[in-house]
Amino acid sequence: MVSVFIQVASYRDLELSKTIKDAIDKSSKTCELFFGVHQVVLNESPLVSSGNVRVTISQAPNNIGVNVGRSLANSFYAGEDYYFQIDSHMRFAQDWDTTLIAMVKNYQAAGISKPLVTMYPGSYWYKDGLEEFDAWQEFQPTKVSFHEKPEAVCRDFDSLTNGCHHKARVRLYL
Repeated sequence: MVSVFIQVASYRDLELSKTIKDAIDKSSKTCELFFGVHQVVLNESPLVSSGNVRVTISQAPNNIGVNVGRSLANSFYAGEDYYFQIDSHMRFAQDWDTTLIAMVKNYQAAGISKPLVTMYPGSYWYKDGLEEFDAWQEFQPTKVSFHEKPEAVCRDFDSLTNGCHHKARVRLYL
C-alpha cells in the first residue's frame, strides 16, 4: 500500500482536528496516511497523538514560529512514499490522495523526476452554523519548475494541466 506523510503546522487553529478528519474521510482509502503535526495552543485542548496522527505541542504565546513548527512536524516523517504539506484549516476533494499521486506520476512520465505539485485548496466557510465547502471541480496546479530549460517544461506543463495556472499553498513532494 502506498503511504502518504501529511505535515501540518498549526497555531491556535480550532479547525485542525476537522482538517485531519476531512483528509481521512475524503481519501481514497487505498493509501496509508500518516500525519505529523506541530500544534501551538494557549487555552485550547491539544490534539492527542493516536495511531497515524503524531503530534508535538508548544505553548503560546511563547511560540517558536511556523518554520520551526514545520520542522518539528517534519520530525515525524518516517520515509513514507509521498510527502504532503498542508495548512491546518482546509477541506479536501474526494479521492484527493490518488488524484495528487496520479499528477506526480504524470509529471514524472513527462520527464520531471522530482515534481513539486502546488495549488490553492477549495474554500470553505460557516453559514448559519453549518459548514459549506466550495470544492474545486479539478485540481489546478501552479506552474513551478526547477528544470534547466523551463520553457520546455511550460509547454509540457500546459498539456498536462489543460493550461490552468494558479498560485499555491498545498504541496506534495516525492
